[in-house]
Amino acid sequence: MEYHQNMNKPSIFGLFICLSLAGCSAPSYIPMTQELRQQEKISDEEMMKLQYFVCPGVSISFHDKIDDSMVKKGVLIQRDGTYDIKLQADEWTPGVSLLATENIVAISFERGLGLPFGVENVGDQGAYKILGRQQNGSFEVFYDGKWFTMQTGLAMECGPQQFQVPQLWVDTDSLQEVIDERREFKGRMVEDYRGRDKKLELNP
Repeated sequence: MEYHQNMNKPSIFGLFICLSLAGCSAPSYIPMTQELRQQEKISDEEMMKLQYFVCPGVSISFHDKIDDSMVKKGVLIQRDGTYDIKLQADEWTPGVSLLATENIVAISFERGLGLPFGVENVGDQGAYKILGRQQNGSFEVFYDGKWFTMQTGLAMECGPQQFQVPQLWVDTDSLQEVIDERREFKGRMVEDYRGRDKKLELNP
C-alpha cells in the first residue's frame, strides 16, 4: 500500500517529527495513542514491526505464601515460607510487540513474555497505558501466568509532560519505515502499457 496523508487534517506523527527535529538531534519518541494508530492507519501486523519504549518505568512484584507438605522416606515434611518475584523495567526500556489487536499490544521486555498496553475498550481513544485490574486497593497486571502488583510512585517527566502510569512510546524512525513500506495498486491504462511489457506466463 502507499501512504496517503489527509491534507485537511494535520498529521499527529508529522507534528511530533517537526517538534523533534527543531528541538534536538537525539532519537525521537512519540506517545503511542489510539488516535495516532487510527490516523496513520497502522494495522495489527504493522504494530508488531514498531520499536517501542516505556516511560515511566514498570515495577511489578508477586508475593505468595508457601504452605504445603510432602512425604519423604516415610516422614511427613511440612514446608512454609514466602515466594517473591520482583521485575523492573526502567524508563525508556525498549520493547517489541508479540501480539497486537485493535486496541491492545503485548509488549515484550524479555523473551517469550509480554505486558498488555493499550486502551480498555475497542473504540476508546487515548494513550497506550499498561492494562490490568484493581484488586484489594492495588493495581495488578497479568504476567507469566500470575497477577503481579504494580508499584506506583511519583510522576516522572517523559518528554514534555509528566506521567505516573507507565505508557508506550514509539520510535519515529521505525514508524516512518513502516509507512514507507506500504504500497498499493494504482492501476494502469491500456494506452500506457500496450506492447511495452514482457509476456507473462500464468502457469510455471
